[in-house]
Amino acid sequence: MHNGITPQFLQRYLKGRGIIGPSLKLFTNYCYGTYKIKDTLFIINGAVNTYIHNKYINSLFKPQATLIKIRTIK
Repeated sequence: MHNGITPQFLQRYLKGRGIIGPSLKLFTNYCYGTYKIKDTLFIINGAVNTYIHNKYINSLFKPQATLIKIRTIK
């Protein structure tokens, strides 16, 4: 249920909420985006789709990847 099965064109309107979540709950929170809770930063993004070769589906649910740079603070 990556991104709450939310097409990219709707993500800016739902602001982190998905259309449906893994428990089949509608409009569930924390499906994608960046969230900070106390001292922890959570980055949630969609799947990297490499096996569905359907032009229509791939245009709605584009693959995503996030590059994370970790550094220590001294």
